[in-house]
Amino acid sequence: GGMIGDGINDSPALAEADVGVAIGAGTDIAIEAANIVLVRSDLRDVVTAIHLSQKTFKRIRLNYLWAILYNVLGIPLAAGVLMPAGVQIPPMLAGLAMAFSSLSVLASSLHLKTYKKPIIGLHGEHSTGNAPFSPSNKSAWRHRRGSILTPDLGSIPMLEMKAEKMSNLKETLLNKRRDEDDM
Repeated sequence: GGMIGDGINDSPALAEADVGVAIGAGTDIAIEAANIVLVRSDLRDVVTAIHLSQKTFKRIRLNYLWAILYNVLGIPLAAGVLMPAGVQIPPMLAGLAMAFSSLSVLASSLHLKTYKKPIIGLHGEHSTGNAPFSPSNKSAWRHRRGSILTPDLGSIPMLEMKAEKMSNLKETLLNKRRDEDDM
């Protein structure tokens, strides 16, 4: 399972979790124990991290599929399977084809640079309703194969509540630090 935390008490759970996510404003030990550190203290970034990881794994699977198909077809051709039929591939062309295979996988991976994070509206924020994760677009939050959120990650109100609590906690901690600095 996964764990999101920001304090000393969360560190053991972050270390034991399959995926530990620490809030950037958290303690150093929590940040060290986590697999992922959110630079901003915004819980919506957890959804973005999950979404990006899903996109990355889809791209990896696509690259594997492309490489396997390319090699299943290309290696026998380069080995001369069709030579009895009079079809022969020159070695230079076979080498160029292998280089093209690597370049195509590289270009496919670079497509991840065009990633745009999902728009996630919080309670009280204005949303057009067309955003994939706006509170008014409830159908985007239902569990389905390939969806971003699964039921164990919670519903929109739960995410809103956690984000508001994190925001309030951050304000409290900042005020406490200012008060300590003033003394």
